[in-house]
Amino acid sequence: MPAHSFITPNLCNDMHDSRGCASSDSIRNGDAWLSREVPKILGSAAFKRDGALFITFDEGEGGSDGPIGLIVLSRYAKGGGYSNTIRYSHSSLLRTLQHVFRVTPLLGDAANATDLGDLFADWR
Repeated sequence: MPAHSFITPNLCNDMHDSRGCASSDSIRNGDAWLSREVPKILGSAAFKRDGALFITFDEGEGGSDGPIGLIVLSRYAKGGGYSNTIRYSHSSLLRTLQHVFRVTPLLGDAANATDLGDLFADWR
């Protein structure tokens, strides 16, 4: 397993469109895909060995640029209903991944974004 994998659903499961898909409900199609794929990822040796799963959306309600949903699953993530009021962007995820993998220079708006470090109990 590589150090980083980017997994994205196909057009029937990305919650955008439902033409020609299993259901005419695009949200149901996406939820069904997640219900099949997330347990596989969480059960993998790679995830169990210090993995993190970021489930994020590419746009907010009604196709807007935000706010967008983000779920982080990791043994290092703060649990117990933790929340904060920090404003993150897509660039926050990019900055975080660059931090984790020690990739420099920071790309594009990642240089200006707040990283997701506050969501983790152990942030190195």
